[in-house]
Amino acid sequence: MTAKNDYVPYNDGKFDDRVNALLNWMSAQKTLFPLEDLTRFTTAKNNWTTAYEPVKNGDATPQQFEKKKLAKAEMTNIYREFYHRFFQYNTAITDDVKRLLGFPIYDKKRTPVEPPTEIPVFEIDFSQKLVHLVFVGSADPEEKDEIRRRKPKGVTGFEVVRSVGVEPKADKDFEVVRTESKSPLRIEYDMTDKGKSVWYRVRWFNGKGDVGQWSEIKIAIVN
Repeated sequence: MTAKNDYVPYNDGKFDDRVNALLNWMSAQKTLFPLEDLTRFTTAKNNWTTAYEPVKNGDATPQQFEKKKLAKAEMTNIYREFYHRFFQYNTAITDDVKRLLGFPIYDKKRTPVEPPTEIPVFEIDFSQKLVHLVFVGSADPEEKDEIRRRKPKGVTGFEVVRSVGVEPKADKDFEVVRTESKSPLRIEYDMTDKGKSVWYRVRWFNGKGDVGQWSEIKIAIVN
């Protein structure tokens, strides 16, 4: 359950209102947001709206309740990401607007956060059927083959990108999976992906939306 002081509403109806209000405001302020990020938010919001509709109408099946739960989790992750990347320390957006959108206001006299400098290390567990678990962390200075599952100081989370079935040759060949604040990241695949190779890489980002360098590329098979 969401904490009482959390800025993400636990109630589905209030959550739906908050997400719609944020998307409407961002759509009217498009120059403040990268198009690919705004598109990703819109897609997640549409998925949430579709999944929430039968629950809101009171005629949802158990499968539809589960679909709503998953859609809300995805929407919540992106909602939090957008707050940290685009709103929390963005002086171009006034405190009044942040309050109107339901975001908390923090002391602006905080110590400046530098862009991430550490390159993340990660491992992929692809032992499960149609599932990849991406473990992201920092290199252990004493055990080079071990990952310490912690974020560097000042880092909010990590972004994972991939290329499914085709070896990437350039940045444009990767697609964003999503961002996450905790490791591991669970990624599910369809039967149509079974046997395919997937190329992954990751990078850190901080609360201002600054991103670090990409990690090395790793490959996993969809079993």
